[in-house]
Amino acid sequence: MAQDSAGLGKTKKRNVLAGIGWALLVAGIAGVVGVAIFKFYQHEAASSAEAVLKWGIAAAVVGLAALLGSVIKQRAEAAKTDKYKDVER
Repeated sequence: MAQDSAGLGKTKKRNVLAGIGWALLVAGIAGVVGVAIFKFYQHEAASSAEAVLKWGIAAAVVGLAALLGSVIKQRAEAAKTDKYKDVER
């Protein structure tokens, strides 16, 4: 029973990392799209819009990296207990 609760903690941490990754990815993309729409209708470059664009791209990249890290970690943990690891084709 103690192993189950420890495993649940790892799953919960992985879900939190994936959630943060998705949130940053969506926020970054939404910021970039918002700035693109703003610049399309305003026809002038605003310094605040450029800052939002930079932060949006950074958030999207960090979110994507967090999602990639979450998947790599999940695959590595699953490979440890893969019962078909030694099967040859």
